[in-house]
Order: sequence, then C-alpha cells, then structure tokens
Amino acid sequence: MIREIFIHLSYVELAKHLDALTAGGLGAEIYLPAHVLEETAPSHLEQIALQLQASQIPCAIHGPFLDLNAGSRDESIRRITLTRYGQAFSAARFLRPERMVLHAGYDRWHYGGEDDEEKWLQASLKSWEWALEETHDLNLVLAVENVFEHRPQILSKLLHQIDDERLRFCFDIGHHNIFSDLPVSEWLDELEPYLAEVHLHDNLGQADDHLALGEGEIDFIAFFRRLRENGSRPQLTIEAFDERKVRVSLQALKQYGEEKEEK
Repeated sequence: MIREIFIHLSYVELAKHLDALTAGGLGAEIYLPAHVLEETAPSHLEQIALQLQASQIPCAIHGPFLDLNAGSRDESIRRITLTRYGQAFSAARFLRPERMVLHAGYDRWHYGGEDDEEKWLQASLKSWEWALEETHDLNLVLAVENVFEHRPQILSKLLHQIDDERLRFCFDIGHHNIFSDLPVSEWLDELEPYLAEVHLHDNLGQADDHLALGEGEIDFIAFFRRLRENGSRPQLTIEAFDERKVRVSLQALKQYGEEKEEK
C-alpha cells in the first residue's frame, strides 16, 4: 500500500505542477473557489481529470468556503452555501476525488451562547444530511474542517449525530494553533475516531501564516507521535502555499518519520 502525501493547489495553478506531482509521487488537493466553479466549462474539468488519470495522480477537492456557512440561521445564506457545495459536487463527477474538504462555518462570536450553538447545529445537520444524499453515488468522503472552532465538541456533536462513514473530520493543525487554547491531545481524544485527513502548515499562533512545517511554533513531533501511538493513518495534506515551503515541509515530514511509504 502506498501512502501518498497530498499538496494543496488552486485549480488555476494545478496544470503547471502536474509533472512535479508525478515526479514526487504526490497527490493534489484541488481548491475550487466560487469563481472557478462558475467560470470553468465541464470540458475543461474533463480534460484535467484525464491528465490526472494519465499521470496517476490521486486527487482530493477543497470546496468553496468564503462567506459560506452550512449552519447559518439565515435560511437564504444556508441555501446559497448548499448551491455552492452542489457546484463542487458537480465538478467532483468529473474529477472523481477521494475526499472533499468543506468548512463547518461555526464561530463563537456568532454562536457562542448555548441556544445559538444548538440552532447552528440543527441547521448544520440538515445541510450535511443533504450533502451526503447528493453525493451518495460518488464514493466520496466529505471531511469537515475546523477553522474558528475553539472546542472539539462543536464538531463531534455534528459527526456523532449524523454517524455516517462518508462524513469525517479534517484536522487543520494550523487553525487549531490560532483559534483553540485546548491541547491537540484533547481534540484528538474527541475527534480521532472520525479523523480522515490532516491539513499541515505552521504558524506563530497569531495569524494564519501557512508557513512551512518547522518554521512556526507547532510541535509536529509530538503530534505525529500521538497519531502513531493510536495507530491513526489520516491522509496528510500540505497547505504551504509556495514551492519553497512545500519542499521544506516534505523534508520535515521525512524527519518526523511521515514520508511517503510503500508497503
């Protein structure tokens, strides 16, 4: 079995990196923002899919997220969010990704009260149940990513209540370092049973810098030790947004004992 490392790339940047992905045995997590979903012809998606297949590059998708919220109390906003997700699902029918990462949309400044959080959860449940139904024929795992969530229970409630193997968790360790005061171990205690993917990037705890691994303050050695101790093998995706940072991050993964392995 081969464990690929995935690299986060915008759809518009993907084509020029295909050779490098192939040479490195790397997968692509393709970001599809709203303007790409609106402007890209199905024929172009099909062309890219054929190139990925010919190059034997596995792919995942990072769906749109700006100004979207699947748990919005404003029903119009929630439905617009689902429209965008639906466009991403249509693209997935061409690209055939293994996973699609989508943001949960929670933040404590809007939903910090117990009643507000419950309303967000109930709206979210409707959205993710719809998303699972829309993608039932795609053999696609939907991975809900933490961003502003300060407690893991916010997402574990959602995942526990739906309880579907196709709805899993993407742990963004960089976001955790900025927005949560709780230790990584507490997040994994709560959410490791649902863990399908990890977004890897570093920061100094003040801004979402997307630094190369080892250039910030995150303790990746302890993080990977915890995963190994529990036998967890989530997909690893590097979210460092230039070639130098990617190279540094790949080298760091080797030092952490998490390089691409063939068995």
